[in-house]
Amino acid sequence: GQQTVAWLERTGDGYFQVQTLARALAVYALARDDPVLAEQRVQEVLPLALELVGGSGWIVSEAYRYLIEALVRQGRVDEARRLVEFAGRDVAEENLYGRALVGLARALVLAAEGDRGGSSERFEEALDLFEQQELTIERAEARISYGRVLRSYGDERTAREQFELAQSELAPIGATRLVEQLEGELASMARGASLS
Repeated sequence: GQQTVAWLERTGDGYFQVQTLARALAVYALARDDPVLAEQRVQEVLPLALELVGGSGWIVSEAYRYLIEALVRQGRVDEARRLVEFAGRDVAEENLYGRALVGLARALVLAAEGDRGGSSERFEEALDLFEQQELTIERAEARISYGRVLRSYGDERTAREQFELAQSELAPIGATRLVEQLEGELASMARGASLS
């Protein structure tokens, strides 16, 4: 991903530079549980994303979604709450993808604030919007986030259901990184269950 960014800097194609930093490198940092690096990656590219498409557009919504998750994981919930409100203000009703991303970010903030009902409602709305657009990977990523939140609440059964649904969606399309991540989550749950 970093090599791709270097190539893109030379070619001057900002759109792909935004996509690589915001989508790929930030996601990889979050997967490695490095929210500080994920925040740094998104912050590097957010001004360019805003310059390319203005305050709206899917690429800006995606950048905000990962930035908000990085802030939540760092315990910076107040900043994340303010940012999710800002990010959601320019998302048009017909922009299903943007609405799903903002909803997912809002769900993470509500979960961090301890609002189980509100968080679950936003997760379900985001899952529905991803389903309407037939976005399998994005829906599965949302399920993984939802499962982790459910686990943090002690709802192991529903968390397992979300992980297993995501796994069944991803395995047929060869999304090996995410399938391995889910296998790790399920194995961790099995170990926890055997210890209790």
